[in-house]
Amino acid sequence: MPSLWVYTANDSFFGPSLAGAMHQNYVQTSGVADFRALPAFGQDGHGLFTAAGGPQVWGPLVEAFLANTLP
Repeated sequence: MPSLWVYTANDSFFGPSLAGAMHQNYVQTSGVADFRALPAFGQDGHGLFTAAGGPQVWGPLVEAFLANTLP
């Protein structure tokens, strides 16, 4: 099942290098993932999905992913 991975440069849980390494490991072990590394968002990008203004950032990414993934 394809997946979408969205990370921000200032995510306090997963830094850019860790996120990239996790994605690389995932796809090297047969995972299918579209990795989107975004610039910093607010004070802590980990809150992107629930923050005010977040849906305007991730919404188009999810919409495009679903349009290209679903039959």
